Formats: sequence, C-alpha cells, structure tokens
Amino acid sequence: MMLTNLKRFIALLAVGALLLTSCSDQNELLYGKWKGVTAERVSGDSMRLDASEIGFQFDQDGTYAYTSTLQYREAGKFEAIGQKLIAIDTTQSDPTKREAIIELLTEDSLNLRWINSDEALVVKLIRVNN
Repeated sequence: MMLTNLKRFIALLAVGALLLTSCSDQNELLYGKWKGVTAERVSGDSMRLDASEIGFQFDQDGTYAYTSTLQYREAGKFEAIGQKLIAIDTTQSDPTKREAIIELLTEDSLNLRWINSDEALVVKLIRVNN
C-alpha cells in the first residue's frame, strides 16, 4: 500500500514537472515580435484589411504590445496557460480582457483564434527578426 502511494506521488511529480516545462517552453517560443500574414473569420471569410499591419510584441516580463489597422494600439499584461492566451489591455482607464486560443506556435509561426462577441477571428503571424 505504501509503495503504491509512493509510486503515485512520483508519477504526479513527473507529470507536474513535464507540464511546467511544457508551459515554459511555450512561453519561450511566444516571446518576441510577430507580424500578421492573414486574418480570417472562422467561417472562412477573409477580411478586407492589410494583415501585415497587425503586430504583437510579447516580452519576458509578461507584457505585450499590439498594433493593428487604422493605427490601433494597445498594451498591457499577458499570460499563456496551455493553449489559452489571456491579454489585458491596461492602456484604458477600464482594462479590457481578451482571450485567444493558440492554435499553432512554432519558432516562426503563431496562429491565434480570438473570440469576440461577433465572430471568432484567426490571425496567422510570423516571427519578425529583431
């Protein structure tokens, strides 16, 4: 009985360490500058905008900056937990929380599915060299 509990404890520690490493690796991949390539509604309809004007900067201190079309800008704190990205825009007096699903994250590609009140939007980005 005691040996079984010890095995369970060791297994839980191993799983926990793996999860922490996985999240840490994901954040390491996320840090840096990203530039938009495409922006589409989940329904498949493309949007009439210049996706290259969309940009993100994710920093190791947990802050982000976002730029978009029509000179829109926001910045604040972000957190990546598993496949979920949570961004809180602190540039306004009433901070706005936005959530996205990280559909793809590699060394050079990032796909985010933003959920808003109207319709889900998928933005595909590439890493920009500093």
